[in-house]
Order: sequence, then C-alpha cells, then structure tokens
Amino acid sequence: MKKISFLTLLALLSFAMLKAQETPVGADPAIIKLIHFEAGFNIPKGSLREDVAIRQNLNYNYNYYNPTSDGSVSAYTSGVLFGIRLEYFIPAYHSGISAGLRFTGFNTEIYGITYGSMDYFYLRYSEEGSDTRFARVKSLMEDHYVLSIPVELRIVPLRYNNLSLSFKAGVEAGILNLKNERSIEFSEESMNARTAEVMAGLPPPAGNSYATFYTAICFNAGWEGKPNYSLEILLPSAFLTKNYFSLIETDYFAGVKLSMQLPLKTSK
Repeated sequence: MKKISFLTLLALLSFAMLKAQETPVGADPAIIKLIHFEAGFNIPKGSLREDVAIRQNLNYNYNYYNPTSDGSVSAYTSGVLFGIRLEYFIPAYHSGISAGLRFTGFNTEIYGITYGSMDYFYLRYSEEGSDTRFARVKSLMEDHYVLSIPVELRIVPLRYNNLSLSFKAGVEAGILNLKNERSIEFSEESMNARTAEVMAGLPPPAGNSYATFYTAICFNAGWEGKPNYSLEILLPSAFLTKNYFSLIETDYFAGVKLSMQLPLKTSK
C-alpha cells in the first residue's frame, strides 16, 4: 500500500515538473489563493486484533440457521472529518500546494450477534488455573478525536469548460489529541461494578501519535478563479503510525470527501 502511494506521489511530481518545463518563458506567473472547506468520511479497513479475548467466531456473518451456535462478532470502524486549507495554485503549472487544519474523529465498535433475541458476545476478563470468567458484552467501543495539519499537492491535468479532473497526494500529522478512550456496555447491569477489571484485560490503550499518507481522485465543477465544488474519492491509503487503534489491526483506509474552494486573491 505504501509503495502504491509513493508511486502516485512520484507521478504527480513528474507531471508538475513536466508542465513547468512546457511553460513558455515570460508566461504569467500568477498565483491564485484558494480557501478550501472540506467534510467527508474515512473508513479504515482491517480486522479484530487477535489478543482481544472474545469467545465467539470472529466473522461478519449472521448465523440464522444454527440455534446451537455461539453466534458471531462484528466490528466496524468509521471516521468523519472536517477541515479548512489555504492553497497557492499556479494555473500555468496546473498545480497547487495547500496546508491547513483538520478534525478527524474515529469510532470503532465491536458487537455480538447471537441466535434469537440475544445481542451480546462473551469477553474473557479473568483466567486463573481452571477458573475462567467471561463477561456478556453488548458492545465495546473506542473513540479517537484528533486535530491535524494536512499538506497536499494537487495536479489538474484535464479541464473542459467548467469541469475538471484532478489528482492529489497529501500527508497529515496530528498536533492535538482531543479524545482517546474506550467504553463498554454490558448485557447485565450488575457487571458495571467490574468495568475496570474487564477493561484491564483488553490490549494496552492505543497510542496518541497520528500520521497518514493519502491520495485521491477529484471531480471538480466551477470556472478557474471562481468558486469550485469537488467530489473526492480517497484511494486506499496508509496510516504512517502504528497502534493508533487498540481493538483492530488496520490494513489501509479509504473514503469520500466533499469540498468547496473559494478564491481569495490573485498575486504575481
């Protein structure tokens, strides 16, 4: 995944250099300043960590037909983002670079699906000799909220009237962790008194460092130098930091984003 992302970045840089060489001497070196407002979703892909001591089968299929089944466990992680960036765009080079601030919030939930009306899974929290104890858990959740600085390179190779296609590559680094915590909901209220004991049996809490590398294809509408609107398809991208999630192992993340670009000023 990181190799593909690196090759994409290399291709974007090569295109920008090629356009720079094609620009005639004396061409207008105008720079358009754009403010970007963005909102979207990041969806990490991966699997449950093996050291989360769940008794059921770790799969995603509801077992309708086997009343003796222990059921299954499903996990889902989603992320939402909001951000603002300032871009310096050079029409002569069909490219621009931007930086700004971005809020990203991730939520991971593990929940059980068992036969009939039962909606819990068994989580082992104690094992001493032959004495093994399980808790009936309805859901196990992990929340991460982070403020980061994204830096992006954007290339616009195709434009037709007020429609254009662009490609971008970016990196972001977290500067402030707003929330990093786990919570649990038991099937039996009497287990609430053992919350700390059950949580202590989970893998160590996730780390606070956060950084990503990502690439995207963007479909844009709007005239150059005027307000533009974009639909961005985030290609499979990489987390550069490890152990940002304590309940799942991530392979990559993808997503979708909507953005609006407003021109601020044209300078030379």
